[in-house]
Amino acid sequence: MARSLFPLLLFVFCVSQAPEAFAQQPETSRQAAFKTLNTDPSEVRRLEAFVLLEQTGALDAKQISRSICDTAPALRAAALRAGEAFAKEDTELELRLIALNHDHSAPVQLQLLKSLPNFTHPTAAIALKKVVQALLKSPDSALRSTAEAAAKTLQPVAP
Repeated sequence: MARSLFPLLLFVFCVSQAPEAFAQQPETSRQAAFKTLNTDPSEVRRLEAFVLLEQTGALDAKQISRSICDTAPALRAAALRAGEAFAKEDTELELRLIALNHDHSAPVQLQLLKSLPNFTHPTAAIALKKVVQALLKSPDSALRSTAEAAAKTLQPVAP
């Protein structure tokens, strides 16, 4: 296991140091990263592949749509964050990202607090209120505190 993990970590380190160099690699390197992202059983390796592809500009709306369905909450949250840029031009993707308000994992809910205000679709405001309300009921005090801060920004300021 350690022998197979070292080359992957070295690869990710090298790409994070020079993502433009990875972008110039043969298509087979990018295809290997996509294969890891879409099929590897390791959540960590899938997330590393996602970050790698994001840094090199290799992601597209189709891959974002696929990644928001991943079993790993951290990957869904990363896809939500990365999807913001694509949602500006793709209403269908924007609606899929907004629909993540039904996801009850903490990483996704926290990312929703950051991402939903950036969406233009009218349902984004409704989804944001729903996420804040859900987090206000959380047993985790840090999540409740974050939701309280977000709730204050949602309320109109009195003149």
